[in-house]
Amino acid sequence: MSDHADHFEGGCPACSADAATSFTRRGLFQGGAAALGFGSLGASAADAASSEKPTLPRADKPLVIEPSWVLAWDEGDGGGEFRLLRDHSVVVEQGHIAEIRDGHRVGNDQRLRCHGQLLTPGFISGHTHTNIVDLGRGVVGHPGAERPGRPMTTGDLLDEEDRSHLTLYRLAESLRGGCTTRFEQALSLEQGKAHLAAAQAYQTREYLSAMTPGWSRLPPIWYRDNDQALFDSESETLAEIEAIRTWSVANNNTENGRIQMQMGAHAPNTLTPKAMQAVSDAAKELGNGIHTHLSQNAREIRDIRRLWGKTPTEWIDEFGWYDGPLIVAHLRSVDPVAELPILVEKKATFGYCPWQAGVNGSTAPRWWPEALAAGMNSSIGLEFSGDYVENIKLAVMYGGARYSMLPHPEVSPVPLKKPNIWDAMRAATVNGAAIVGREDLGRIAVGAKADLVTIDVTGFLVGSGAVPPQPVYNLLFTNGLSVVHTMTEGQIQIYEGRFVLDDQQQIAQRAGAVMQKIWNEAEAADWFNPATR
Repeated sequence: MSDHADHFEGGCPACSADAATSFTRRGLFQGGAAALGFGSLGASAADAASSEKPTLPRADKPLVIEPSWVLAWDEGDGGGEFRLLRDHSVVVEQGHIAEIRDGHRVGNDQRLRCHGQLLTPGFISGHTHTNIVDLGRGVVGHPGAERPGRPMTTGDLLDEEDRSHLTLYRLAESLRGGCTTRFEQALSLEQGKAHLAAAQAYQTREYLSAMTPGWSRLPPIWYRDNDQALFDSESETLAEIEAIRTWSVANNNTENGRIQMQMGAHAPNTLTPKAMQAVSDAAKELGNGIHTHLSQNAREIRDIRRLWGKTPTEWIDEFGWYDGPLIVAHLRSVDPVAELPILVEKKATFGYCPWQAGVNGSTAPRWWPEALAAGMNSSIGLEFSGDYVENIKLAVMYGGARYSMLPHPEVSPVPLKKPNIWDAMRAATVNGAAIVGREDLGRIAVGAKADLVTIDVTGFLVGSGAVPPQPVYNLLFTNGLSVVHTMTEGQIQIYEGRFVLDDQQQIAQRAGAVMQKIWNEAEAADWFNPATR
């Protein structure tokens, strides 16, 4: 979530009020769906035109993966570290990594021959709002994003079928970008239900929560003129928390354990003490912790200090939010002197979202170098983005820029660490697994889940035509289109660059028809007026 300056995301009161009247369900569908030519989730034109279904390896048989490089995990001493292995094979059996061996395994096993590719663990997003990615793309950075009536307010106005089409598209897309596990904070219970159904269909791994207050209720509470709006919302928020708790309990630890449920809270300044406690109690019942935004803007800091006389980091401790796994996203206004040590001591995880520092111009990377230096666990989050590989690159670039642009890092109130690609890869893999104490995720090691990605590190724009001696550094030139294969627990979802669990073209066409309705309504409201450029 963004601060008040990023109107496309959080909305000011004027934006919210206008959106409530302009983007009604009736208005949303008056535009209809124009006939369009749709893309195909990033595949080439030749792939898009092909109707042939590839012959996939069978999930119930051993599979030998033969990449040029394996980014393996060596537990060793001192907490473990990555180890690059040249020309090794990784054997997958029954959804797990059964063997890592030098050279090729002799026999007639099924094989993925991945010459020129780096095999990495599947990436773990520490903070994601999958369901509204569609509603932001083509909107973020547009002048209209600072004017009332923005398409991003329409997520809860869609019917169940259309919401499903958008969610399926984005989940398939995030697999194309190498993300196999999401700590997902859906922006409402209805969006959470759509995400759950998509995850079940596409066999992804999820730590899923539904945010409270939900998106359609949030703006008047978040951008309130006085605190009475917060207290008046309490009964409805408590009912919402109970509905989310009931749904979460029913779906916790399902799909062979791939679906785990968390409790999601927007932020401490949009909840009363009773609601804070209700979130905490439900999280303890589920056993997977809380996913929230924390110290994300000056408004939140002012609200909490005014009402409760503490920082957000201190106040949440009163309700036991640190007692289990805790993800705190953004930290844009965190006090690095007073609050970072608390977060480190309490073992909270920083949901760091580098994409936010891009086209919407926020200060998302502000404290990542400080958090790294303080030893705080951090996990790269997709936020609204769909391309995880791109976010790995952005994490290094934005974090390094912040570090280097300070003329004298030693004058910072706390130490800084200049991020490198290895910091980003840890944040993309093992650090995400550490949020919930999973030693079988985020790593390539015998016994770990076979959540795996292969990335081309030799081709145009990424490599030099030959297998590189240090392929991890080639990731600084990649994006999700370099991902060749993605699998979750041994189930292949991306094969040779194409999504294979559903008809890729139809996914795009169905989602595109929904987006056309939204864009038609926005255009009818003069939202895309060139005069605003």
